[in-house]
Amino acid sequence: IGGLKVDRLEVKTVIRQSLPVREVIVLEGEQGGLPVIRAVIEADPDHITRPMVIAACRERLSLHKVPTQVEIRKKLDRNAMGKIRKSTLTPGSMAFDEITEVVPWIEMALDMGVDPDAPQVVLPRLYKSHLSWDHIPKKARYICIIRNPGDALISLYRFFEGWFFEPGSVTLEEFAIGEFMQRPDTQSYWGHLAAWWPQRNRDDVLMLCYEKLKANPASGVQRIAQFMGIECDRELESLVLEQSSFEFMRSHQWQFDDHLVRAARDGACGLPPGGIATKIRTGRVGDHTCELSEELKARMDRVWQTEITARFDIPSYEQLRGTLEE
Repeated sequence: IGGLKVDRLEVKTVIRQSLPVREVIVLEGEQGGLPVIRAVIEADPDHITRPMVIAACRERLSLHKVPTQVEIRKKLDRNAMGKIRKSTLTPGSMAFDEITEVVPWIEMALDMGVDPDAPQVVLPRLYKSHLSWDHIPKKARYICIIRNPGDALISLYRFFEGWFFEPGSVTLEEFAIGEFMQRPDTQSYWGHLAAWWPQRNRDDVLMLCYEKLKANPASGVQRIAQFMGIECDRELESLVLEQSSFEFMRSHQWQFDDHLVRAARDGACGLPPGGIATKIRTGRVGDHTCELSEELKARMDRVWQTEITARFDIPSYEQLRGTLEE
C-alpha cells in the first residue's frame, strides 16, 4: 500500500486475536485519491468500535499497516457455501455488464433467465419495477419516483426511438396520441401515479419527485439512505453522488441501457436484433416546455384533469409536487 509492503493476513490475525470478532476481511481502499488499508469486520457493533480496532492494530503493527478505514457490520453476506461475497464489500463496484444483472426487473426476471429469489451482491436486496401498487409484490419497502408527465413522455419516446421504431418514422406527437395516451390504466402514466399516490404516507413507501432529486441530489441521497436504514457518511454520500451523476452514467451508459433486456425480449416482441435504446440523453428536466406543442400540452392537461384532478382534487403536476414536498 503506497509503496510499503502490507501482509493482509497479518492485519487480519492481529484483529482476530485482539478482539471478539467473527470475521475480518482486509482490502485496499481509497481515501483522497490515495490507497489505504480497509478492514471490514463482522462483529457486534455494540461491543466493537472503530477506535478499539485502531488501538489494537497500533499496539501490535507498524503504523503503515494500521487500517485507515474500518467498517463494523453485524453480518456479512455469504453464498450458499458459506463463503463471504466479497463483491458486497466494495461500495461503488461496477463489476457488471448491465445493471439489470445485479438489480433485476421484477416483471422480466424469469424471461431473462434470472432467478428473482437468488442471492444478490448487495444488501438490502434491490429490484426495479414499473408495476402499480395493486400489482407489485408486498412485504417490501418501495421507492417511487415521479416526474412531470410531459418529460416522462419525451423520455419514453427517445427510449423507444431506434428500438421499437426507426428514428424519424414516428413523430413525438404521433407517439403521444397513439401510444402514451392510449395505454391501459395499469400501464399508463396517470394510472401508475393514481395507484401510488394514496400510498405516499405509508412507512414502507418513499415517494420522491425527480425534479427535486435533480435540484438537490445530496438531500435525496440522505433521504433514501435513511429510508433504507443505511448509515450514509460523507464518503459514501460523495460516492453515490458521483456514480448517480449524469456525467458518470453517460461515460458508462452501456451499463445502464437495458441491452440485456433487448437481447432477451426482442425476438418475443417481433423486433429485429441490433436496436438501439438509451436512457442517458441530456440529464435535464423541463424539456416538455419547448418540445411539446401547445395543442399537445392542452390534450395532456385534459387527461390530467380527468385522471388525477377528478380523483384527488390536484389541478396540476406542479401542485402535486408542492403537496408532496410540504
